[in-house]
Amino acid sequence: MPSDLTSLDGPEWTATERHIAQLRIDGLSCRKIAAELGMTFQNVALHLAKPHVRAALNAVAGDTLEMAKERLLQRVPDLIDTELDIALGVSEATPQQVKALQNALDRAGLAATKKTEVSGTLTTKAADVAEAEAGLAEANARYAELQAQLAAMEAEAAG
Repeated sequence: MPSDLTSLDGPEWTATERHIAQLRIDGLSCRKIAAELGMTFQNVALHLAKPHVRAALNAVAGDTLEMAKERLLQRVPDLIDTELDIALGVSEATPQQVKALQNALDRAGLAATKKTEVSGTLTTKAADVAEAEAGLAEANARYAELQAQLAAMEAEAAG
């Protein structure tokens, strides 16, 4: 989070409000702020509820969320690659890592499909099988031809 706000400088701000707002921006809870400043939780909450204080804190939060969103969107390709590596067995991950990856993709608007069901039957025609077998025979013949050429080239190079 940014460490200071230019909007804390207006005439409606008291020194106490600036201090409370800055401590809140720095991540302290209302109870910790109250303890640090020697005031009640309710008093801190009242200062934070004032419109100009709330508006300043919301601006900081909005800026922070935008920056986080930009960082996340920059990492989306890496997240997708990681998910694919896990799915294909290239990488391993703990259940906690998988859940964290799913959460990150979900926040990026790319929620993983929880369950995919496929139904139906696979039908094969004899003509399709014959065509595939002919293609395989042709590929095997070409492979044998290339192996013979390679052997001849190796013999020529050795001779």
